[in-house]
Amino acid sequence: MKNNPKSDLEILEIIKKDRMQTASTVATEIVQRIKSPLSMLRGRTENLRAQLEYLQREKAQGILDQIEQLEALVSSVEALVAPASSFEKNLEVAKLIEEFNSFYQFRMAKGKIQMLNIVPQDLNLKVCESDFKMILNCVLLNAVEALEESSAPSKCIFVQYQKAPNGHVLSVEDNGPGIADNLVNSLFKPFFSTKKGHLGMSLAICQQMAQKYGWTLQLISKEKQGVRFELWIPYSSGSGSP
Repeated sequence: MKNNPKSDLEILEIIKKDRMQTASTVATEIVQRIKSPLSMLRGRTENLRAQLEYLQREKAQGILDQIEQLEALVSSVEALVAPASSFEKNLEVAKLIEEFNSFYQFRMAKGKIQMLNIVPQDLNLKVCESDFKMILNCVLLNAVEALEESSAPSKCIFVQYQKAPNGHVLSVEDNGPGIADNLVNSLFKPFFSTKKGHLGMSLAICQQMAQKYGWTLQLISKEKQGVRFELWIPYSSGSGSP
């Protein structure tokens, strides 16, 4: 008796799982190779900052800001490839966005970028803090990087919230150059990136992370009109209801 051949959908699913397994292996190797030299780089930069004159410390602080971004990324990837038990807590979303705003202030000031936080101050979501932060950081960083490459006279990131019939929707939108229509569907694939020198893992990891909780992370883009990321969290997994 002949075995039934696998359908195209089954083959695509096998390829997807293989890619994610490869991504996980690569991520583990990257974490192991980066953590030690990154820690050493932080220590030397902090020592250098302490020795510099006041007006020169800003340059050293800029380096430390970049190091912190790398450390946050390494910690997030490490948590994904060797996940600990998920612990949910109530997060003040507007406050968290302001923390990211401060974190990226050096880069945004240099790129003449503004972040408008239109999330209600009283919005609280009960979610896994580390995973939620990683997803939010990923989409905000994508917006910052897109606008750094933009020549538009006014560069803005809009962070908004709305209640949908069956869940919370948090969106991050930029008015940058956008993404070509034929590339949009590939952005969540492992090892695909429109940015030179990028490994193309962050969005794939974040989408996998969102799916783990029953969330949905999607991207809406129009070329030359910017990109909008939307994170949908059902009411059953986040606090609040319609």
